[in-house]
Amino acid sequence: MGKNFLSPLRIESLCLTRMEFTAEERIPDTYDASFSLTTVPQPLETSTEAGGELLRMDVPLSFKLSLTETGNKDNVYATSAMEGHTVVSVPKQVLDKEKDPAQALRVQGVSLLYAHMRSNFLTLTSQTALNGFILPAIDPVAFIQSAQEDQQ
Repeated sequence: MGKNFLSPLRIESLCLTRMEFTAEERIPDTYDASFSLTTVPQPLETSTEAGGELLRMDVPLSFKLSLTETGNKDNVYATSAMEGHTVVSVPKQVLDKEKDPAQALRVQGVSLLYAHMRSNFLTLTSQTALNGFILPAIDPVAFIQSAQEDQQ
């Protein structure tokens, strides 16, 4: 392998800061699911290091999930809430000059953190009657655009 396939993106921090989960002993085969994912767009930060200018961003993310009896939202089988954040950075000179650097870092941060959350949630739920619940896949670009529109 002669080509360098490693990304210049740095993951300075990747952590879950809050996890809540409850599940009943029995989960039916069919249920209604309510899922929400939120973030608060943070500003782009810059700093200088030996190699030049570095762009950095903290990306927070949280989700809530509720599984209820089909047609009866009062009968709850499982609930979960998870929060986390990641700090990603990249040398300024490696970014495409025509693209918004804040958007690029947000997309990378959301992608990394949501994958981390999904993995942890799957591991957690595999030990319950849910038998390994997989959170839905997301489009990080569309998610970020939606979050920015909600802020306006």
